[in-house]
Amino acid sequence: MQLEKILKNDRLIIIAGIAVVSLISWTYMAKMTVTTGSLISVHAAHAWQINDLVSHFMMWLVMMVAMMLPTAGPMVLTFAFISRDRRQNQQPYVKTSIFVMGYLIVSVGYSLLVTLLQWWLHHHALLTSIGASNSNLFTGALLVAAGVFQWSKIKQACLRFCRNPFNFLMVNWKEGIPGAWHMGIKHGLLCAGCCWALMLLMFVGGVMNLLWMIVITTIILIEKVAPRGDIFAKAAGVALAAIGIYFIT
Repeated sequence: MQLEKILKNDRLIIIAGIAVVSLISWTYMAKMTVTTGSLISVHAAHAWQINDLVSHFMMWLVMMVAMMLPTAGPMVLTFAFISRDRRQNQQPYVKTSIFVMGYLIVSVGYSLLVTLLQWWLHHHALLTSIGASNSNLFTGALLVAAGVFQWSKIKQACLRFCRNPFNFLMVNWKEGIPGAWHMGIKHGLLCAGCCWALMLLMFVGGVMNLLWMIVITTIILIEKVAPRGDIFAKAAGVALAAIGIYFIT
C-alpha cells in the first residue's frame, strides 16, 4: 500500500510538472501572439540581425516545448516508474529530470535548425510578415511532403517507439547519468524524426498562429498516445497530401 502511494505521488508530481511547464509555454506563446505578434513582422521589411535570430530561436524553442513536451508524458512517466522500482530494489537509479534534459536538448537543436530555415525563407521572400507561406506552390509542397512522410518507414518506426515507452526503454536502457542523458536524447531524436514534417507545417498557417499550433499539436498528440494512433497518422497523411494537391493545382 505504501509503495502504491509513493508511485501515485510520483506520477502526480511528474504530471503536474509537465502540465505547469506546458501551461507556461502555451501562455507565453498566446501572449506573444496577442500582444507581441510583431516579433515576426516588426523586421519583416529588412534583413534579420543577430537579435532577430535570437528572438526567433527563443520563440521556436518555447513553441517546441509547448507542443512536444505534453506528448512525451507517457515516456517520462514510464522512465520515472522504472527508476522508482530500481530505487526500491536497491539498484542504481537516475533522477527523471536527467532524462527530460536529454530530451529537451534535441528541442534546442531542432529550434536552431528551423530558425535558420525561417531566416532563409524570409531572405528569399517566401513568407508573409507572420511567418506563413505566401505561395500556393510552397504551401502545397509542404502539405504534400508532410502527408507522404506520414506513410514513410522512418515515420512509422519512430512513431512505434514513441507509442511504446516501455519497449523503447528496455531496448535502449543504459545505466547512470550518461545513460539517462543518452536515452533522453535518443527519445528526443525519435520524436523529432516522427514530427519534424508536421512542425514545418507551422509555415503553412503561420508561426504566430495559435489556433494552427493547437491543430498541429492535436495531430501529434493523437498519433502518439491515442488508440490506433498509427492508423490516424496515415489517415492524416492522406488528408494533408490531398489538401496540398489542391493548393498546387
